[in-house]
Amino acid sequence: MDSPSLKVQCQATLALRNLASDDFFQLEIVKHGGLIPLNHLLQSRIPQIITAAVACIRNISIHTENETVIVESGFLPHLLELACVDNEEIQCHALSTIRNLSSLDENKTKIVEAGVVERIGELLRLQNEVLGDAVRSEMTACLASLAMLELAKPKMYRIVKYLIRLSLSPNPEIKTNCVVAIGNCAQNMDASGIAVYLKYWKEIRQYIVEFISDVEDPALQHLAVWTLVQLMTCAELKKKISEDKVLGRMIEDMLARIVSERDSLNGADGYNVSGVGGTDASDGGSATEDLCRDVLQQLE
Repeated sequence: MDSPSLKVQCQATLALRNLASDDFFQLEIVKHGGLIPLNHLLQSRIPQIITAAVACIRNISIHTENETVIVESGFLPHLLELACVDNEEIQCHALSTIRNLSSLDENKTKIVEAGVVERIGELLRLQNEVLGDAVRSEMTACLASLAMLELAKPKMYRIVKYLIRLSLSPNPEIKTNCVVAIGNCAQNMDASGIAVYLKYWKEIRQYIVEFISDVEDPALQHLAVWTLVQLMTCAELKKKISEDKVLGRMIEDMLARIVSERDSLNGADGYNVSGVGGTDASDGGSATEDLCRDVLQQLE
């Protein structure tokens, strides 16, 4: 990778990227000093070399033992720059690497301090036709991972409106990431956060109602009720939800439907007639039932 030949650099990096698909080589590449030349290649002006290098570091970042050393080796500034280049493949690799690195709490702090939330916020302001769904999916996945960090929340409050807009995206990954980010950010809000969520309550309610109404997608229904549980940790939003009789009836109807479907699958003694272990249609159905009961109990 240190060869003066650009062609050799590119081919060597592509070979290393392929090796980094295996968890053994993910550790070996770091162990034998592979991060230094990769960091250098990220700063190349040749798109093919940048693509190969950032794809390689993305693979290496999958291994949890590599996350801290990648951050400490100074990759974040370069990854942030690459997240904004006019090349969707490079953007996706850079953003996915940042998301992988954010699985550790200590890295989350460094990632937020590096300005990731603000940079993604700048991208989210762009019109839909400017960014592809793959990039939006990676961006919103990063935000969903960072949103629970207290340090990130003041920055997140400033871009909640863009996440709400994307919550109605036809792309299931994007809408899921956005709603998870909004829900995570709603936990333990300060006064400024409460003000933002109250300001956009109508829009938040809109996607919650839409998700609950989608009886063909239990995952979205689960996400909607989970969001309500997060929002109800705020007294002001809990009051809004408590006063919403339509929303309350929708939760009651969902719970009744889940229970009915469960009972239709199980025998009188709780035996699953399919012969498969478990007493519910799915673990997700059971979890959603618990969330529905939680919401209704708080509304009493």
